Amino acid sequence: MARLNAKQLQKKFEENLPKRKEANYARDLQKQKRKALLEDEKKEFQNKIKKETETGADAQKRLFDELKKVKSSISSSGKPIYESDFPVIRDKKSSDFSAEEYPLQAFQEYIISLDRGKPGTPTRIGMDKMDDIRKKINVSERAIKSGLPYNQQVIAENLTKKKQELRNLFFRPGVDPQRAEYLASMALRRYAKKTFPEYYKARQDAIAND
Repeated sequence: MARLNAKQLQKKFEENLPKRKEANYARDLQKQKRKALLEDEKKEFQNKIKKETETGADAQKRLFDELKKVKSSISSSGKPIYESDFPVIRDKKSSDFSAEEYPLQAFQEYIISLDRGKPGTPTRIGMDKMDDIRKKINVSERAIKSGLPYNQQVIAENLTKKKQELRNLFFRPGVDPQRAEYLASMALRRYAKKTFPEYYKARQDAIAND
């Protein structure tokens, strides 16, 4: 095999240099992707642990902060930021609104909800979100009283509500109570397994280890 002289070696090196740079770039990019993925997985795991161990008091503080943030996004010094979200309506014949836009049968309901802003506006969306946060604050209060982590309190209340729904479904006149109880119990287990898989698995593991 003929040996390459110095010029030929230099030429071959220069020809392969772009490919080598491309390969190095691809390798570095893969390293960065793996590092970013590991960081995301680590962050996700930490958030998961934090969520599972969050106490009722911690959840309450977080939720009050969320409530304050949402409120400040739609009002300032007690006045709405988006004044156009609150159209003035004098009566159902007001020239401000046509019958086509607001059917008469829905007019009364619309008037009642007017203080929350027109449907679909930032104010109404914010008000609805604040209502949802207040419900979660009530759950956090019950978590404080029960001593359960907030997330477990949410799951427990959800399953209690679902259990009652299933009992109402299966306990009917003419149905054997034991069979109805069995059907409701099995349906609840399927629901828990599908809706809260990690909670369900932990419960099953705890039962198996007893």
